[in-house]
Amino acid sequence: MFLAKAATPEEANAKLAMEKCLSPVESPESSRLATASEESLDSIKQTLVSHAGSIKALEDAASDHSDRIVTLENKCESLRARNAELQDKLDNLENCSRRANLRVIGIPEKLEGDNAVNFMTDLLFQVFGAEKFQYRPVLDRAHRLGRPTANGGMHNKPRAFIILFHNFQDKEFVLRNGRGELSFRGHKIRIFPDYSADLSRRRAAFRDIKAALYSKGIRFRLVFPARLHVDFEGQTVTFDAPEAAQAFFNKL
Repeated sequence: MFLAKAATPEEANAKLAMEKCLSPVESPESSRLATASEESLDSIKQTLVSHAGSIKALEDAASDHSDRIVTLENKCESLRARNAELQDKLDNLENCSRRANLRVIGIPEKLEGDNAVNFMTDLLFQVFGAEKFQYRPVLDRAHRLGRPTANGGMHNKPRAFIILFHNFQDKEFVLRNGRGELSFRGHKIRIFPDYSADLSRRRAAFRDIKAALYSKGIRFRLVFPARLHVDFEGQTVTFDAPEAAQAFFNKL
């Protein structure tokens, strides 16, 4: 049987020193630092909690704003469609109010004198002749468009005339028989329907495709308000937009 050897004084002192090193160091400074660290951690936690609440509030507000934006976009689209519908109705009403009007271009300035109504009545009766007109046409109004130039317009392009017929049938008669160039006192004049500015632009948009169809000998007609009818291979094809008519022509 072996007996444990008793530790020497040096070994006992070394062991005691080692235990002191391994034991927690307790001092006022270390306690203060530990307390400060805990307080800092608590402050950080509170800040994180506050930020989390703020982020949640921002997320809720963003979601609410997104819903409102979608609602506003839907309303704007509805208003846009309604506005377009009202514009079409307004333009149609304007063109209906012009149904009894005709435009006459090519009449030199000041040729009408002081009474434009009588002048235009005489012009129509002379241009179309008594054999076509059973009676002198009745005009309610006649005037030029726009303001005269400083020199009276004598050296510029003459302003167009607007004439309002009392009888719609007289207007239709003049429009049917007044196609092409006419002559009055040595001046070439032309007669056109009186359309609104918007409708005039829409009808003018078909100018290029009409020229292309004419060059190919294809029959067509532009009907009111702005619709192109093309007669092709025994059928009539209708186009509401010049782009569609051009696409059709390109396939021929």
